Formats: sequence, structure tokens, C-alpha cells
Amino acid sequence: MAITRLGVNNISNSTIANITALPAAISTGSLVKISTTTVSSAVSSVAFDGLFSSTYDKYLISIVEMKISSSQEVKYRHNQGGSAISTSNYKRAAQVYDSNNASNNNADNASDYANMMGVSQMGNNVNYGFNANIFINDPLSTVGFCSSFGQSAAYNSSDHMQLANFSNMLTANINTPTSGITIFPSSGNINTGVFKLYGVL
Repeated sequence: MAITRLGVNNISNSTIANITALPAAISTGSLVKISTTTVSSAVSSVAFDGLFSSTYDKYLISIVEMKISSSQEVKYRHNQGGSAISTSNYKRAAQVYDSNNASNNNADNASDYANMMGVSQMGNNVNYGFNANIFINDPLSTVGFCSSFGQSAAYNSSDHMQLANFSNMLTANINTPTSGITIFPSSGNINTGVFKLYGVL
């Protein structure tokens, strides 16, 4: 007599092997690339602006191997109406893990920028880049404030590797849509890097 092995909820192995697609009602999620900026010569900042639409209510900005001209902190600002907001209305927090077991957590209740890393500056060693993912929540909403969050990995100026989980909110001009994001170092330039904007389904 043949023996059929049963798995979870009495689904046989042979049944699972024959599954080629999920039912239409099950959403798997996906990323849709909207724009890419590749930096190969020095620029002061990189911005994605005017690209948000009602198609998506969440966006992802991926920063790949960004290198800067000097040891500085890497930041970003939310744009409104095409301009980066630089008033002291950002609430920001970064929980940081350091390869030297140092405490580099970084937070402020009235900052003029959104944060992606700890209190240590990013090193400008040509062998190490800055990598990060920034999620922007419902940027075109006209209710309340726009928030963003993400994770970064950096080689800092203290010769340590640093992993940061960060969260930011711009509390200027309530009920105003966010038109974009501008990424920049505290001073100096972005020398190289790849920056990608995705819509999140």
C-alpha cells in the first residue's frame, strides 16, 4: 500500500510540488523602480523630487556604495513644493551598533535634518561606501506629517563599521505633501554612488 506523507493542514508533499502560483487574493508585494541617479563626479546633493504619485503610498530610496569627499555625517531632508525643508522641525532617532561596541546613538527633537547614522562621522576611505535604505510613508498625504525610516551601514571616521536603524519625521507645515527627498553630507560633496527610487506595492 502506498504511503502519502502529510504536511501542514494535511497537504501532501506531491500537492505542494504541483503549486505553480499563489491565489490571486494573496498579495506578494513588489518594488517598482521609478528612477536611478548614478553619481560619477562630485555633487553637493542628490534629490528625487516630483516623482511621488497616488500609485504608491510607500516609497523606498536605496543608496548603494556612496562615497563622500571628507569625513562627515550623511543626512537627508524632506522636500515640500520642490524645496528641501531646512528648519529645525525634524524629530529623529538612530539606534546604532558599532563594531567597537561603542555607543553612537543619535537623536534630537528639533533638528534641521533627518538622520541616517550615529554621532560618528562617515569616513572617506575610498575602499568603503555608505549604504542605506530609506522608506517614506505616504508622502502625498494631506493629513498630519510625513515620516520616514530605514537602515544604514557605514564605515565611520573612527575606523569602525556601524549599523544604524533610524526613524525621522518632519513636523513643519502640517497637512502638506512631501514632494521629494534630498540626500547630502554635512559638508563637502558626494563623489560617487548609485541612488534608486522605488514604489512599494
